[in-house]
Amino acid sequence: MSETLEYRCERCQHKGQKKRIFLIDSAPDTLVVALKRITPAGHKINDPVAITNTLDLDRYRDPSYTDRLLYDITGVIKHKGDTTSGHYICSIKAPDGKWYEFNDQSVKASSVSDAVSSKDRFTPYILFFQRK
Repeated sequence: MSETLEYRCERCQHKGQKKRIFLIDSAPDTLVVALKRITPAGHKINDPVAITNTLDLDRYRDPSYTDRLLYDITGVIKHKGDTTSGHYICSIKAPDGKWYEFNDQSVKASSVSDAVSSKDRFTPYILFFQRK
């Protein structure tokens, strides 16, 4: 990732637009991504989020870090309601590759497309990825 900054060189004091690059030099086998779904005013964001089944972070990898940064989605926690109340459900990928949805005391067969969708106004909040 990069961003353009107003920067002053500590040595020559020249000030100008510079580009800062952030690269990954180590990464976990299990990656947890929390999506910010609350506005600064405290309201829930219900807009759909495009979530891919595979996350490829290789282009953000530091050249000295030789491990691949390819991840498969393995779990999603979703919420329905507002910022003061609501209900959570969780979908996970079992070791046999099948997906299941957990909703309080019920468990039912599911799919990866159901897990990442915003159907029934449940919006994804936390994503779990496992390194390939």
